[in-house]
Amino acid sequence: MSKQKIIIDISANTHLNSQERIDTIISRIAELDGGTKDVVIKGQLFDDEIPPNVRCTHNSHTHMDAICRVLGYKCTASVFDVQSLQFLLSFKDLPFVKIACRPELYHLAGFVPRNIDVYISRVTLSCRPAEGVVEMQCSPKYPAKGQDYLGTFADAVSDHSNGLDVFKMRSWSAYECHYVPDSIRSPSNPDAGTFAKTDDELKEILR
Repeated sequence: MSKQKIIIDISANTHLNSQERIDTIISRIAELDGGTKDVVIKGQLFDDEIPPNVRCTHNSHTHMDAICRVLGYKCTASVFDVQSLQFLLSFKDLPFVKIACRPELYHLAGFVPRNIDVYISRVTLSCRPAEGVVEMQCSPKYPAKGQDYLGTFADAVSDHSNGLDVFKMRSWSAYECHYVPDSIRSPSNPDAGTFAKTDDELKEILR
């Protein structure tokens, strides 16, 4: 039986393009990891500024990928434009390309080579997902409510809700969440809201 895939979203809002912070975050994940899940570390890549979000530099994502390889993790990113997708595709052994819950971005899936899977977050799932596409149940709200994930189910989920109710809702084949280590949580970080998993919550997810 294959391991459950856990996708941990680490944005530049959290690491602030600091290699030291990137090392701290991924090392903390390794400390909390019980070794029972298939863990993927996921960044966010966009070419244009999207205030108030911090743009992840190419050097920062390259460093994140390198640290993940050292610690035995896979690394990928959500992409928000063609230029960022092209940069991501320059990395070897991508586990998949992620496309956020924004319908205006779904066309980017057509630029991904067929030998690489695409994970797409959706509110309403399509009847016939394309080959190589994994659809993830999602709510674009931050934070979302657990009830937003009731009804139409995919086998995978991108969780923007508080706590672990959605994680425990069913045995997801893939579960994605935001994470900010307790030691660097800040109210100025838009990705450190109540939906971002704490150390204790991530430890439970990864046990």
